Amino acid sequence: MKTFFDQLAQNPKECLIKVAQEQKFSYGFLGYALGVISVYFAIKLNSAEPTSIGNFIATFIFWFIVNIIANFILAALTNLCLEFIGCKSKASGIFILLGLSQIVLTLLVPCFLMKQAFAQLVLFTPLFLLAILFLQIYTVLSAMKQTFETSKAVSLFAFMFSIALPFIASFGFTIFLISFIATLVH
Repeated sequence: MKTFFDQLAQNPKECLIKVAQEQKFSYGFLGYALGVISVYFAIKLNSAEPTSIGNFIATFIFWFIVNIIANFILAALTNLCLEFIGCKSKASGIFILLGLSQIVLTLLVPCFLMKQAFAQLVLFTPLFLLAILFLQIYTVLSAMKQTFETSKAVSLFAFMFSIALPFIASFGFTIFLISFIATLVH
């Protein structure tokens, strides 16, 4: 019997679609955990300060919870956008896909190890980070396309709109607060 990682390595799209449709939350949470651990170790590889196991655990728990909450909101907003467009989607499936896409973040550790080993690669680090980010977004969008039978353009629009919506709302709220305070002052 093939394990999840064997299936993921051999046929990633099929594996992601199957996990999202079967709503296996444990795989999504595994992806979130691997993403947080990878980012933590990549940051620690880049800094010279030592760390303790207690510091790692506290940092992991904090960022794991923040990651879960942020992706929960992102999945809900993406689902809402897809529903408005007329696509049949499930927020829980999107949440799982977002978690599994964070497995791509494990590429950060070898990227920073290579950067430490070869000083010339320092100039290419932003390109590596951008490539990893685009790979993660591509993974989510292609899995959303297959799982919910949408076009890539619709998936991209819903995903980008759900990312931009909180920024637009916070900007509008800031303008509202500034104007409200200005009216109180006069």
